[in-house]
Amino acid sequence: QPARKSSTWKVKGTQREVGVVLAAAAAAAPAAPAAPPGARRCRASFSSSSSSSPASTPLLPAPRLPLPCPWYDSALAAAGFSMNHWLRRPAIADVVDRLVLELPQLGRTIKEAETARFARVLGSLVDGGVPLPQALSIARRSIGNRHMGAAVARVAASLKEGGGLTRPLAATGVFPPMALSFLRTGEETAQLGLMLTRLADVLDRNVRTAVERLVTILTPAITVMMAAMVATVIAAIMSAILGFNDLALAP
Repeated sequence: QPARKSSTWKVKGTQREVGVVLAAAAAAAPAAPAAPPGARRCRASFSSSSSSSPASTPLLPAPRLPLPCPWYDSALAAAGFSMNHWLRRPAIADVVDRLVLELPQLGRTIKEAETARFARVLGSLVDGGVPLPQALSIARRSIGNRHMGAAVARVAASLKEGGGLTRPLAATGVFPPMALSFLRTGEETAQLGLMLTRLADVLDRNVRTAVERLVTILTPAITVMMAAMVATVIAAIMSAILGFNDLALAP
């Protein structure tokens, strides 16, 4: 049977794209302009006056000076590509993916998302009559996390020698307890494909709920943070304007 289209959030090891992002940011970064004449005159006015600059003036962004190294952007791009190549090494990627699974809350969501995608593909293959060892080997390719994929590969190799599915998967320690309960029920009732499909549906809902809850929490937090930053910049600008009035009234 054709695999049903899953709404699972494709949470993959995004840490391997960090290098590409850094390289793109470096390549897109414009050349740093020199300090404008107005800024130099403003600085000279405060330095030549006996009055001190407002306390909030240092909060304003300083004018960017020319970079001492003309090849700065190229060096940053090369470092980004080197980091991306280093993170793509199998040994490093496996360690990073294992650490990602151990993160609080986020690791649990990634586990559930990967398990849901794996369960849906495996359930479709089992319902289609594919032998379980071969179905596991095929479904393993749907897992984006290398650590979880390696655990499923070991389980598939052990199944070729005989044995059940739930106990080896539980021994890996990378699958949620809910998934193991569904698998155990499917094996005991000889309805493994049906239970895998139901497991994928339940985990899909859990992942969707977790992501929506995270977005609900982050949206007001980011809004408050941005408002605080804008208010700080406005306060610093107003303090600087009032400082110019003090300079005009100074003897």
